[in-house]
Amino acid sequence: MTSRYSPPEFINDYILNQNSFHLDVYSYGMILYNLITEIKPFHSFDGKRDDLINLIKSGNRPEFPDTF
Repeated sequence: MTSRYSPPEFINDYILNQNSFHLDVYSYGMILYNLITEIKPFHSFDGKRDDLINLIKSGNRPEFPDTF
């Protein structure tokens, strides 16, 4: 699973969070965001993967463009 679609709980502790409905809902939401906007989640982020993971863990979510 790529970091852009991974929920914070899974990133924090993937061993204890293997079979959680909440994780699936978050990932599904990121896929819907991608399908609706035709933009990858966190598309404007240009930093390192670890920085993206910290951004997600801190509760940030992708924003919809102004055209919606």
